[in-house]
Amino acid sequence: MATRYSKRRTDGTIGYYDSVEAMNADVPDRPELFDFSGFYAVIGCFVFFVAACIAMFFGVGDALPKWARFASVFVVAGVGYYVIGYIGELLFRVFMVLFLVAVVGGILTLIWHFV
Repeated sequence: MATRYSKRRTDGTIGYYDSVEAMNADVPDRPELFDFSGFYAVIGCFVFFVAACIAMFFGVGDALPKWARFASVFVVAGVGYYVIGYIGELLFRVFMVLFLVAVVGGILTLIWHFV
């Protein structure tokens, strides 16, 4: 009888393989740009919650009743949870590109200044 190998995948299922090479070749796919991510969703919820509180501090919605202002904070946090959960990977990649452009631009500026 042949030896079988198994491993638990990230989605909770178990994969069975006939060789170690086949088991090691079965790697999870990288997340796409618009796959939902719980990590980015929590960050989005927190950021939008803080943004709503800052907007309330500056008087946005003062004419609304208290229950409407209270509910709007949770609606805005929910929208942030949903939106950033889906586009968080895209925003992270854009941020990394802008960061690298800024670093390279700074280095080129220093070289230009001292040459």
